Formats: sequence, C-alpha cells, structure tokens
Amino acid sequence: MREADPWRCALPYRDAIGLVGDLVDAFYALERESSHTYHFGLHETKLTKRLANRLENMRARACHAGMWQFEQGTNTFIEDDPRRLDITYCTVVDNTVTILLVFECKKIRAGARGISEYDRKQYIQDGMRRFVIGSYAPREAIGFMVSMSDQPHEAVVTSLKRSLSSAGSDAWLGLTKTADGKLWMEPSRRFAPHAAFSTVHQRIVSSSNYSPEIVLYHVPLQFRRHARLRPTE
Repeated sequence: MREADPWRCALPYRDAIGLVGDLVDAFYALERESSHTYHFGLHETKLTKRLANRLENMRARACHAGMWQFEQGTNTFIEDDPRRLDITYCTVVDNTVTILLVFECKKIRAGARGISEYDRKQYIQDGMRRFVIGSYAPREAIGFMVSMSDQPHEAVVTSLKRSLSSAGSDAWLGLTKTADGKLWMEPSRRFAPHAAFSTVHQRIVSSSNYSPEIVLYHVPLQFRRHARLRPTE
C-alpha cells in the first residue's frame, strides 16, 4: 500500500502557504504599528523574537493542531548540536510532531555593490548551508530563508542570486539546476507571492534518517518606515 503523503494528512500546502502569509503579515504589522520599537537598527535576535511573539499571539489560519515557537532546539540527529532554530511552526497529531516548518531569519544590508561579505556569509554559510548538512530540519523536505533588510526586495534578491552563482557555491550547497540551467527557480513554484525564488539542494549527508533533498524558499522582508529610527541593540 502506498504511504500516505504527510502533507495531505497533517498540513496541506494550501495551509502551509497561509502560515507563510501569516509570518509576512505579522512582520509588516509590527513594522507599521511600532516603527519606533521594531526597526532595522535592532539586533537580529530581537527582531526575530518580536516576530515570533506576534505569531504566537495570532490565530493561525491553518485548521490543524499546531504552534509557533521561537528558538526551538534543533531536531538534528547530532544530540549535542547547540544550535537553535529561529522560528518554527509544527503540527502535532497523536502527540507526535508530523510537520515542521523552519524559518531561518537573517538581517541583510544590500547596497550598490551587493550584500556585504559578512551578510552573505551569514545568509549562505550560517543559514542555507545548515539546512543542506541537516543541522536544520534534517527530516523535512522544505525550509525557509527569511531576509530582513532596509533595502528593496529587488536589490536583496539580485545580490543573493549573484552570491549563489559564485564559483563553487553549487557544489558546496548541493544545488540542483533547473531545466533551463539556473541555480534557482524564479518565481517560486510554491509559496508565491511570499517567496521570491526557491533553490533545490541535495543533502550533503549519508544517513538514511535525513530527507535526501530539501527545497529552500527565500522570503524577502523589507523595513520601509525610516522615520524616528535610531540604531540600537
């Protein structure tokens, strides 16, 4: 008998798309309502925690048992892995986690010359790469990279794609090319319009416990209100 699709049983894609929309809406609600306390000058952890708190207080659109969480411990098979996941949404059926959506958030400052070396490293090496090696969401077939920037989406997306095109990135990230030879799909096949593009990665692990492939959906968020903003930690 064919194994049941866990998404259809626990969280259909339609509901997952709604949850991504909730995250996007929560971000812009915070940025609109509290620009003096929620702005690009804040430390990344504070931005992510405030966003997770807002999500926890919202009524999820999905009609399934599930919850938002901030800095949940990784579900890697390496038991002493100290890393924590930024924002997660998980469904629970019969006291068992069935679907886990992992959102890794990164602050990005993009200028005329693209993303800074530090921000590029944070997004690709300390974000995308951790999904690929199974440190984040080893059992899941999808994950989300969320950029929080003070620049327009187009500048951020262009810089990220340029970084992915650099020599060696495809092998280092296990990137799979699309039918037309690109390292990304734009627009994203799923989770549009929130995901600007998606990338497919072969896991760089040899364990049968890991999902062999993961699709990362890249969700750009932009701080658009700059009045009264002062950098602060």
